[in-house]
Amino acid sequence: MEDSQGDPGGDSGKVKIRVRARPSEPRVDGTFLIGCRDGLFHLIITPSSGDGRPVEREQLEAALSGLPLPDGVDAVWEAELANPSGRPVVLMEGHSSEATRTVDADELLKDGSEAPAASEEDKSEPE
Repeated sequence: MEDSQGDPGGDSGKVKIRVRARPSEPRVDGTFLIGCRDGLFHLIITPSSGDGRPVEREQLEAALSGLPLPDGVDAVWEAELANPSGRPVVLMEGHSSEATRTVDADELLKDGSEAPAASEEDKSEPE
């Protein structure tokens, strides 16, 4: 310790203290990724940091709703959502082609419009 005159061990009663503020942690929102690799469907949830928002349950449920998930896998993704690790969690075995579904014309035309019908001119007549 020094006094204000620079005399080591002095008794001036003044103490110099340096305070350095820690830089604030950057705001990063949590994210999730669903992917298929090596015949396994994985879910990765990265945790938020700083004042970032965590992954919302509704967003994850909406993304998972299109997959044919087996019974009991809800507990797996719910546990990962509650405490995100940032590491892949296996949801199910399968290939990406199994997660897609066929969409028929009725579903594509939900707005009530009709599919274009073939006109008489488009039909070829046997000669």
